Amino acid sequence: MPITTSCSCGRKLNLKDELAGKTVKCPQCGAALKVPDGKSTATAVATPPPRSAPADSKIIEKPSAPAKKKDDAGPKIVMSNFKSLEDFDDAGNLKKKKKTFTKEEEAASEVGTSGGEMAKIAAEALTAEKNKPKHRCPGCGKGVKPDDVICIKCGTNIKTGRRLGESAFTLSRRTMLIVVGILAISAAGAFYHFTKIPPPPPGRANEEAVKQEQGEIEDTLAKLKEIVEDGDADHSRALAHVANTGADAPPVLSAAVRNGSPGARRKAVKLMEMLAYNGYRTEESVRALGGLARDPDTTLKEWAAEALMWSAWDLPQGQQYWPASEGDPGKKTDVSKMHLLPFNVCRQMLADAGVAVKKNPKIGKIDHSDNMPRRTAVVPLAGYKLQKFYEAETMQSTKLTRLIQAVRAGRKHLIERLIWYVEPEPCKNLGFTPSQVDQERSLRAIREATGRGTRRYLDLMAWWDSNGKNQFPPPKDPADWALDTMPEKEAVAPEKK
Repeated sequence: MPITTSCSCGRKLNLKDELAGKTVKCPQCGAALKVPDGKSTATAVATPPPRSAPADSKIIEKPSAPAKKKDDAGPKIVMSNFKSLEDFDDAGNLKKKKKTFTKEEEAASEVGTSGGEMAKIAAEALTAEKNKPKHRCPGCGKGVKPDDVICIKCGTNIKTGRRLGESAFTLSRRTMLIVVGILAISAAGAFYHFTKIPPPPPGRANEEAVKQEQGEIEDTLAKLKEIVEDGDADHSRALAHVANTGADAPPVLSAAVRNGSPGARRKAVKLMEMLAYNGYRTEESVRALGGLARDPDTTLKEWAAEALMWSAWDLPQGQQYWPASEGDPGKKTDVSKMHLLPFNVCRQMLADAGVAVKKNPKIGKIDHSDNMPRRTAVVPLAGYKLQKFYEAETMQSTKLTRLIQAVRAGRKHLIERLIWYVEPEPCKNLGFTPSQVDQERSLRAIREATGRGTRRYLDLMAWWDSNGKNQFPPPKDPADWALDTMPEKEAVAPEKK
């Protein structure tokens, strides 16, 4: 039967019979225990019975409290288990040291005691943790002693981290990659800095931009002059050129009107009419158009009068009056379709025609956003030139048209002559009887200029004699306004009444 015994730590052990008389290790505290011979059983410590008081004693003793068990102060020390006094420290306390056991003892502990396998696992874990190196080589990771200076495996200095024979300036692979990256970026920046074209100063940049734009305009004007002077009667081929040059085009066209061939004059006048409609009119162009008042070409005179009309009007006013010929009383004519220039696509049309135009570097193609030059103001001289056209006209139907144009262009002192067209028979002021259509045109023009809606000739003449001629007196025109050539000094605009 197994031998039962107890350790001083309180652990009960069941041991085999063949371990009788031998020393075994306690699996709980690790203390060495000597197995008793034979079977041992737990013995109870007998406590002496309490003393009873004499019968005749009057003192009644209280029952004593049960004796407290003495705390176990620690493992019992058996001197036979120690070989010398080295097992104790100076204070007489037992030194803790690792005990060694034989294979038989370990087998007995594992087989004969409960929890022997767990004790073995715990012991192995403690041994592995204790034997784990606390210091490792920074080069190879092998465990080294605290006092070691050089790793015996890879030759790395434990403190500096460098191997034997390695310079202090040797770069690691990571450091080498960082250095190479920095050098590559620096080289790219230096290449860009020394190879890029430096931007010009602000003043010089503006000069170059103006020079480039001026060169483009000169190329366009040269092509415009070529188109105007060729034998083709179609003026539409030059629309993109005048749309791109704007206010720079009238001088070229004015020269063609003065000195060009009949075909060139027609194309130039038509283009000047379209330019004036879109707001590009100059005093020079007005003078050139005014020189056609007595030209034998009726078509040329008609177009010149239209160009003068748009030179004296702003676009909203012209849209109110409709065509100067008054041939469209139903207001069905779309003036913009007849006169509007192709601003949005003019540069692309020029590029297709072989004219050099610049591209927007940001979008890589021709940009139409800034191709409309600044428009010029209304030219007061145009109204005076329209009055000269009226005075020089011989055809009665066309003469009324020129009179209406002059009144609308600011020559309102001529309203009296419009009233003459309303006079009933016999018409003493005109010398002829106007048609019903001419009378209606005159009344409509008078209403637009004065706001008076009366249709009777006598009422209109009474208003004119009493108030109208004072409200619209003849303007004081400078003498050089009558010239068809440019004066030496700038003409003075008429005073506003």
